[in-house]
Amino acid sequence: MCGLLGEFGLSHSPKNEFYSILKLSARRGPDMIGYYNNLKEKTDEEPFLQLGFNRLSILDLTNDANQPIVSKSNRYVVMCNGEITNYLSLKREMGLKPKNLRSTSD
Repeated sequence: MCGLLGEFGLSHSPKNEFYSILKLSARRGPDMIGYYNNLKEKTDEEPFLQLGFNRLSILDLTNDANQPIVSKSNRYVVMCNGEITNYLSLKREMGLKPKNLRSTSD
């Protein structure tokens, strides 16, 4: 099971404080720590977002499956915790092709 942490609001914790809190759940995901914030993209009116992820690699062991996952357009960011065991049949039903996916984890 992975560890997730998120902060959303008009003000935010410094990155080093956020990381310290994220490290508390490192045993839940010892394989990788991922981080994202929207500081570069946001305007003064938009809320701040920072996300942290401690990854436990199960299905896709490559770096392509690291989280948070940012869309190619940089418009969307997603993190998820869990395992979808019927992902292969869902890919077929949805008509998804390997070229449309970054990893075997998304």
